[in-house]
Amino acid sequence: MKIVFFDDNLIILDIYDEIENITVKTRKEIVWRDGFINGINMQYVILNDDFQVNRGDLLDVNIVLGQMKELLKLEVNESVNNACFKGFLSNITGWFYETEYHDQTNFSRRMLTLLNDQNKNVVEWKTADGVVREHTREQFLGVCNELDEFITSKVNAGWVIKNVDIENASSLEELKSINLNVE
Repeated sequence: MKIVFFDDNLIILDIYDEIENITVKTRKEIVWRDGFINGINMQYVILNDDFQVNRGDLLDVNIVLGQMKELLKLEVNESVNNACFKGFLSNITGWFYETEYHDQTNFSRRMLTLLNDQNKNVVEWKTADGVVREHTREQFLGVCNELDEFITSKVNAGWVIKNVDIENASSLEELKSINLNVE
């Protein structure tokens, strides 16, 4: 595999070739078996070694579009995750709830307990301000529903960006103009 860096006119500026096991973590971070590049500020594509290119060559725009779409989708996934982990303000209680991965797991666990034990009428839960607060059964189940709506709205926004905005883009300019933020 090779990493091919290019400018805005699709002219090849540099080539890192004969790299094995390339993994693109984000648009700015590439790792491989023997190294990594982090903080990439240049445009690039990854090509098979048998694809012949040289410095100064003009890249095929379709190759660039296809790979840029995949890189942007990775960024949208990251944006969705970040948005989901920022927490939300409950309309039911007026309190702010944390939504890191472990919080979501704990919400699910507690909700399942409530659904399986009809006699449990009170739930204590620590809100984002660090205060342990008492919730009625109905309040807590309502907060769980709000959490689901919150997460679902972020995921759905990401799907629209990936499956409509990115997929329908037909030029590099269109791709560069897409807002990848799901906030």
